Amino acid sequence: MVGLVVTPGLWSQDKSHAELAKAVGEAKVSLEQGLSTSAHEGKPISAKFEIEDGKLQLSVYTAKGDSFSEVVVDHTTGKAAKTEPITFAAPYYRRFAQNRQVKAFVQGVTAAAVGAIAGAAVILSRRALVDVPTVLMALISFAVLLGFKKVPEPLLILAAGVAGVVLHHRS
Repeated sequence: MVGLVVTPGLWSQDKSHAELAKAVGEAKVSLEQGLSTSAHEGKPISAKFEIEDGKLQLSVYTAKGDSFSEVVVDHTTGKAAKTEPITFAAPYYRRFAQNRQVKAFVQGVTAAAVGAIAGAAVILSRRALVDVPTVLMALISFAVLLGFKKVPEPLLILAAGVAGVVLHHRS
């Protein structure tokens, strides 16, 4: 009985995640480029791709002094499409941002997120890096991302996919 109650919500969530993943794969602008674009509005503090009104949106949240903004960056051109002030958090940010316990909590959460991402990378690596060509593609992709900050990740993934098809076709 519990499965019947939980499953529709999970299916809907999986569907929305799949929709987002597909849309992000078609984006021409990386999160890093979005952060760069929004810097004129203040210090970028977070960014995310999301589906808003059925369309992909790159939202970057910035802080400048006591004010916060959401900068919506066009995911195809990399230009700021609109900027909206965020007013509900501003009075609380300064009070909590310098709090020692809040800083410690954020450091702990950040470390846990890094660990979770690293764990996922290990699991994906074990499944995906199965021969010399796949290991080389992973190393080249990693080097490109470290060496060239402006390369959009979707473009790099597409190039690696094409390389995989070409290499598989030859063997």
